[in-house]
Amino acid sequence: ELQVHWKYAKSLRFYKDYEKAEKEYKYIQLYDSLQLFPNSLLYLGLMQKQNGKYDDALETFKNAKKKYTKDRKSYPYVKSKQEIESCLWAKSEIKNSSSLTIEQLDPKINSTNSEFGGVFYKNHFYFTSLRADSFKLEEVYDPIYTTSIYKSEIKANNFVSVDTLSLKKQKKENIGNGSFSLDGKRFYYSSCEPNNSIYQCVIMISKKIGDNWSTGDTLGEIINAPNSNTTMPQITLFENEETLFFASDREGTKGGLDIWYSTIKNGNQYGKARAIKAINSIEHDVTPWYDTIYKKLYFSSTGFNNLGGYDIFYSSFDGQFQKPLNAG
Repeated sequence: ELQVHWKYAKSLRFYKDYEKAEKEYKYIQLYDSLQLFPNSLLYLGLMQKQNGKYDDALETFKNAKKKYTKDRKSYPYVKSKQEIESCLWAKSEIKNSSSLTIEQLDPKINSTNSEFGGVFYKNHFYFTSLRADSFKLEEVYDPIYTTSIYKSEIKANNFVSVDTLSLKKQKKENIGNGSFSLDGKRFYYSSCEPNNSIYQCVIMISKKIGDNWSTGDTLGEIINAPNSNTTMPQITLFENEETLFFASDREGTKGGLDIWYSTIKNGNQYGKARAIKAINSIEHDVTPWYDTIYKKLYFSSTGFNNLGGYDIFYSSFDGQFQKPLNAG
């Protein structure tokens, strides 16, 4: 029975139903005492933190740290220790919340489906969406249900009708996270396949041919290291060179996905991929975006002090990348 609850809790966690997941991990804790599922205490704390229960999470992480103290190099111990600091930070930070107003974009962009990876380029907004042609009572009847990249022209600060970007993709291929080269003649994006509860991705490139785009081609092993998950490309001008920032769990990564970069010469020559050690953590560090005006690299991470799960961080560049700061 506990095995079923463990699998159900994991599914809820991946589905981001944190309230129900917290209840399931509490149930497992009540009857297991870390015998069959030693990480259940850590996950309970993470779910409590996701639900804004910082005091409860703090006590759980303190208890977890004691339970895992036999192996101080283990992930559960290191993570529990880091989350204690993170909970204390969160309790203090929520008192300083700003009065920013967050608004959804036009319904043409934000549908009842999933939208992500938005980027402005010239007078268009490009984004990724998981949209089906056939729905009935929230059930998908579309036989090919994958993510694609869409664009919307912007006129007078309004979004015009949404169209699919003319990228040639395989029927069951998931694509997303698009980024243009500095000259606008190349388009980089992720191509992903499901792999259990995650997606396994490579970075692709398509070239402009008239008003259309060529069939995507996989970047070489300098970028897409073998047996690795490589995704979320962003092209920018960095230190006076065209540069590709991306996320990958390739060899040399501290843990999960880390942020790497490679310089580009002549549009097709890629320099050695380099990890940004100053900002990479033992957790996932993803979605790099470099601000060329203020020289700051923005990214999302679960590995630093946060309010729960992924927060947005930035690292200032002054000859080298500085310690990441939570964007607040």
